[in-house]
Amino acid sequence: MLLFAQESYADAITSFYKALSIDNMHLPSLVHLSRIYMKTDELEMAEGLLDGITKSNGWNCAEAWFVFFFSKKLYIFYILLNKYIFILFFLGFILVKYVR
Repeated sequence: MLLFAQESYADAITSFYKALSIDNMHLPSLVHLSRIYMKTDELEMAEGLLDGITKSNGWNCAEAWFVFFFSKKLYIFYILLNKYIFILFFLGFILVKYVR
C-alpha cells in the first residue's frame, strides 16, 4: 500500500498480484488494485474487479462499495443527484418562506 500511496503504480500492481497469489480473495489487495486501475483509466478492469468483490465474499466490504460507487460512471450520477437535492432544498426553502 506504500507503493500505492507513492503513486508507483507498476510496482504496486506487482505487489498486489503477489499478495493475490497467496490469497486470491484478499479484499484490501483487490480494492487497491481496482483503485489503481481507476487512476490509470482502465475502468473496465476496475469495475470488473469491484463487481466480483461485491458479488462474492466482499459483499459487506464498505470500502469496495465506496470505490465502486465513485467509479467515474457512477460519480457523474452522484454529482447530478446532489445538484437536484440542492435545487429541491432551495425551492422548499423559498416556498416555506412565502407560506409563513
